[in-house]
This record gives sequence, structure tokens and C-alpha cells, in this order.
Amino acid sequence: FAMLPSLERGERIPCVQRLSQEAAQLVQVCTLGRRRPRDVGEKRANELLTLEERQEIENVLALPNLSSDTLVSAHLALAAQMQKRGRAAAEALSLAYPEMLERAVLQYVQTELKRMGFL
Repeated sequence: FAMLPSLERGERIPCVQRLSQEAAQLVQVCTLGRRRPRDVGEKRANELLTLEERQEIENVLALPNLSSDTLVSAHLALAAQMQKRGRAAAEALSLAYPEMLERAVLQYVQTELKRMGFL
């Protein structure tokens, strides 16, 4: 939801920067879920991911154009992957998944996107 103010102002560069940060966080969640510490640099992130994980993230980042609509779609797609991978990581680490927090954030994001005319 951090991209919402930039999106509302039509500032696409901060939205792309946030998208990149979200992808990096997703890579961390994927590796934590397999209990593999991030022992290599960012340039070698592909080595930390399964083929499926890498393809899913790459598909989201392959924006057909730089519009507000494609940025919203990309952020929501990464959020969906984070839900899937986050749940798996929490289970693998025997941690409680923050269901209530996730529900509240998603509700807020949906409300704001509807208000801005994206949903």
C-alpha cells in the first residue's frame, strides 16, 4: 500500500521503485521459507529462487507499458504471490501468519484503489 500516494499523484517512478522493493522482499520470503539464508548478493538472486518462483516474479516485472493500470496490476500480483509464499514460509518456520494484519491491509488497499477508480 506504500505506492498509493505516488499512484494518486501520477508519480510512476516511485511506484516502479516500490515495485522493485516489493520484489526484493518477496525473494527474501521465498528463501526464508526454505531456510536458506541470503548468502549471495542481489545480482545472484536467481540462484536463491526455484524456477517457478523466478518465473512468477519475472512475469510480474515484465510490464507491457508504464501506466498506472499496469503498475496497480503488478503491485496486486506481487501481493498475491507474497500471500502464497508468505504463508508457506510461515508454515515452514512454524510461525503464525499475520492473518488479521493482512486482511486489514488488503481491505485498505482495495478501498483506496476503488476510490481512485482502479477497481
